[in-house]
Amino acid sequence: MGGWGSGRQGSTATADASRRIDLAWMIRKGLAKPGRYSSGTLSWTCGDRPSGSISFEADMRDEDAGELRLCYTRGEGSDAEKVKQTVRLTYTEPNYGGRRWWMICPYRHNRVAKLYLPPNGDRFAGQQAWRLGYSCQRVSHRDRAFEKLFRLQKK
Repeated sequence: MGGWGSGRQGSTATADASRRIDLAWMIRKGLAKPGRYSSGTLSWTCGDRPSGSISFEADMRDEDAGELRLCYTRGEGSDAEKVKQTVRLTYTEPNYGGRRWWMICPYRHNRVAKLYLPPNGDRFAGQQAWRLGYSCQRVSHRDRAFEKLFRLQKK
């Protein structure tokens, strides 16, 4: 008893294992443009293999009523479900100037920087709505040294 990895294991998904939409990253890469309408596709990979994609429309022309519309297919074969989800956008004006854009979580209605879709999830929502943690939070104190060793071995 008590060997490596025998501690408490997380039963819920982690943010690291979830698909993520980051509005600030989209703006930095030019996929979403404040003051304009833009559309495109986001893709995820697992290793070097594609693991999913989603089409989006970012309507940021009206700063008080911005929207991010997501369209994707969930499931496979006859169980496939076509999902269309609309996420409200808002912004704040930091003291140093400019604007910081945020998404409004569809379930908790709070400002979030990123939306997540865990492997067992059906819609994108904020980290608090899904109760997502990070995998490093699930490692027991005793096993942290081994985790560091494994990370070094991977390098």
